[in-house]
Amino acid sequence: MFKFSLAVPGASQKWILRDVNARLGNEIVEGETESKAVVRLWLQRVEDIDAEINTINQQVETVKCFSRAGIGKNVIQKIEDVKELHGSGQFPDGLVIPLPQRIGEMQPTTTLGGGTTFTRKMEEVWALLMGDEASSIIKLQDAIASEIKFDDISKYDDETVRARKLYAELSMIKSYVLIIDDLWEVYPLDKVGIPEPGPQNGSKLVLTTRRLDVCHGMSCKAIPMERLSEMESLNLFLDTVGREVLSNPIMEEIVNLVVKECACLPLAIVTIAGSLKGIVDYNDWKTALQDLKTSTKGTNEIFEKLKFSFDRLNDKDLQDCLLYCSLFPEDFAIARDRLIEYLIAEEIIKEPNRQADLERGQTMINKLVRACLLEDTRGETMYDCVKMHDLIRDMALQITSEGPRFLVEAGMGLKRVPDEENWKEDLAKVSLMENAISDIPLSFESPRC
Repeated sequence: MFKFSLAVPGASQKWILRDVNARLGNEIVEGETESKAVVRLWLQRVEDIDAEINTINQQVETVKCFSRAGIGKNVIQKIEDVKELHGSGQFPDGLVIPLPQRIGEMQPTTTLGGGTTFTRKMEEVWALLMGDEASSIIKLQDAIASEIKFDDISKYDDETVRARKLYAELSMIKSYVLIIDDLWEVYPLDKVGIPEPGPQNGSKLVLTTRRLDVCHGMSCKAIPMERLSEMESLNLFLDTVGREVLSNPIMEEIVNLVVKECACLPLAIVTIAGSLKGIVDYNDWKTALQDLKTSTKGTNEIFEKLKFSFDRLNDKDLQDCLLYCSLFPEDFAIARDRLIEYLIAEEIIKEPNRQADLERGQTMINKLVRACLLEDTRGETMYDCVKMHDLIRDMALQITSEGPRFLVEAGMGLKRVPDEENWKEDLAKVSLMENAISDIPLSFESPRC
């Protein structure tokens, strides 16, 4: 019987494997370093080849007659594989890399919160501290405490006590970067419990806001967000509306004029392009341009440009659907099926049967997503949801500030209903969801609600 053996290369392989494992044992510091990916792949390859060699040996021992030519090819291949492993197992640049550090051990430009890279963790904090997460001191304290795994803060109700506890916890951290997006109010850092950032603690506070007075009130260095260049505006517009619109040379001039009316504002560009998606006739574009010029003569530039897209829906049911979405809190993930049920109850959807109602609801939502007036959040949540950009929600609330009027205080942390003076006869809809209100006096009811 022919006995398959890789005695010499195999022994060498075992020695170098033992050497690599010994080096790893010396270089890895628990909680600080880990083996490089290339080292882990090499070790896995060693295990795989060992298993393949054992399999061939077992086959040789159990089969009395076999083709020497066939087994010979496998033997030669395994010998070459072992030689290759031997050559690649030296790792002159070392076997380990530093572990991504936790927020309490963060280096200024590396990681935040115990994740992978600074960019990745910035996205996570961005998601955590955006919109209504920073709408009150309590919510801001909860969001920060959650990020640094300081669960004890939930034991306290008093803002001052919570601030003191949070301050002590943050002070024990070597360095961190706190990012707050879309801040509308000025919050004294000591009242929140945030130590004053600076070289003494290696910490930074980054915030975004549309209000310059918030920057000044928070003693931040203001860095203005510049508008897009003309070329960037055109590219963003074409990416949204579809570049095939320029397949007809006559369209180039009218497209550029429409983009110019967007005033280099990204949200205006996306929403206006969305409203023109699928339109290829030159005269339709010319009419849209004229409508756009007329609609932007108001004092609020961004509102007028967004309202242009709202007006171009040319469908009252679609418009009512979008306005209805403004009843939900800012940045709220609205479940499609839930929204459709509400629209049916409000008789915004009025089809002859249940199945037609549901299909019509999905079609309406899809049209608003394609028009860039709603955002599809598939993949972000476990449910099939849509979101409304806060500026588009602001536009919708401004539209509904006149009769028939909406009263929307959703997600504002209220403990009692708004004052009675807000409950007038022209009030059509009220949204107080996501608050802590226990009851609504009957005297506050509007005849139209």
